[in-house]
This record gives sequence, structure tokens and C-alpha cells, in this order.
Amino acid sequence: MQLKEITPTDLSMLRPQLYSTLSIPLDGMWDQIIHQSNLWSIFQKNKLIGYYSLDGEGRLIHFFLLPEYVVESQDIFRQVIQEHAIKTGLTFTNHPQYLSLSLDICTKVQVHSYLFTDGHQEASVLPQFEGLDFTLVQLQDLDAVVAFGVTNVGAPAEWLKSYFENLINKEELFKLSSDRDIMGTCEVRGNTYQPQIADLGAITAQQHRKKGVGTFLLGQAKAISIQRKLIPICSCEASNIGSRKMIERVGFGSWHRILEIKYD
Repeated sequence: MQLKEITPTDLSMLRPQLYSTLSIPLDGMWDQIIHQSNLWSIFQKNKLIGYYSLDGEGRLIHFFLLPEYVVESQDIFRQVIQEHAIKTGLTFTNHPQYLSLSLDICTKVQVHSYLFTDGHQEASVLPQFEGLDFTLVQLQDLDAVVAFGVTNVGAPAEWLKSYFENLINKEELFKLSSDRDIMGTCEVRGNTYQPQIADLGAITAQQHRKKGVGTFLLGQAKAISIQRKLIPICSCEASNIGSRKMIERVGFGSWHRILEIKYD
């Protein structure tokens, strides 16, 4: 077995085959994290047979082999773990291959995040927000939503500007306003590699939290994704109880998890 830093050609061959093996789509944020981390190809007798990803902390966050290599998969997985002296990882219950191989050699497992799918197709508008201004964000609003993001998320302004501008250009960012006050934003993000899905997200202004704003925004994002004939999905960390309850109120449920794994 040979391990090499991945090339764009290798990735373009294997990535679609990964998606075909998943039981539900891969969360878009984690899909991006996986494919922007340290990616490696797996070769056997000079044939490309799989790939994996390590994050900046050296955690294994992705592993995929072509299905025809199931017989050798345990040995190959152990070799990757040993080659990089990997101690921890994150694995996904919607990725049976990677999950099973991780469970074979793990010493500790705990839930890191929940992966949500839509439980029904209706998304109601909460009456108390019907008179407010819910609109698609325009480029002239960019500075305002960046300032909103800096205040309420704490992310760097430069990163937020690039991120929000991309969403605005694709008509994927919306805001709820009262006069000139942005109460919250929501996202309906398309996915180039999984074009049937929409990743949803919502940010509520600190002064408007615990008032139903986040529930309203996520419900609107869900409705928009359905109008666009996309399957809405979202995720949240297990420790974020408030976010989990909000997602469930909008009609999402979770049968899948991201698991934090400790290897022997």
C-alpha cells in the first residue's frame, strides 16, 4: 500500500463514489471541512483505491475505500492509523464503511454532533413575525450583515465578508429586519457535489434570542429549500441544546450522528 498527497484528478474520481455509499447526504459544512483539510490518496499496486483526510489537529475526519476492497479494508485502515500515529478521529453514522472500521479499533466513543433530516414537508410561519421584513439579502446590505455577523457570531470580518458575498451572489442568504435592525439571518446553501440538498443555517441577534426568531428563520429557510425542490438538512453540536430544540421545533429529526472516536 502506498499513501500519497491527493491530486485534483484523484479526488474527482473518488468523491462521487463516496457520496453513492452514504445512507443520507453528508452535511455541507463537514463536507467542506473534510475536502479542505489534508487529503491523502491510497494506492495498492499503483492503483488508486481510496482516500482519507486529516484535520489540522491530526484527527482522522474521513476515510473511504472502493467497495471492492472490503476484504482488505481492516488492514488498510489500521495501516493508515499507524502511519500517521492517529489517536482520535471524527466519524459519521451515515458513512457505514468508515464507522465500522473505526468501531473495530476504538477505545472510546462519544457523540459530537447531530445530523438532521426533515421529518415532514410543512413549515409554518409564526404569527408574531408576519409583519416584519423577511427579505433576500442584496449586495448593498453586505456591510450591514457583516457587522451583524461579527457581533453575533464573533467570526473575523474579512472572512465573513467573503462568505456572505458568495451567498448573496447565489441568492442563498436572507434576513429578518425590524426597521433597520437586523434581528437574524438564515442560509439556504446549495451543494455543488450533492445538488439535491440544501444546507440550512440561522443566526439570531443576541438581544432577540429565546423569542422564537431562530425558529422562524429556520422554518423560512426550510420552506425556501422545498420551494427550490431541494432536500433540507442541517446539523448542530451535541452540546448546543438550544439549537437542537430549535431544529426539532421546525420538524427536523436525527437518526445520524458525528461521533468522536479515540483509537487504541
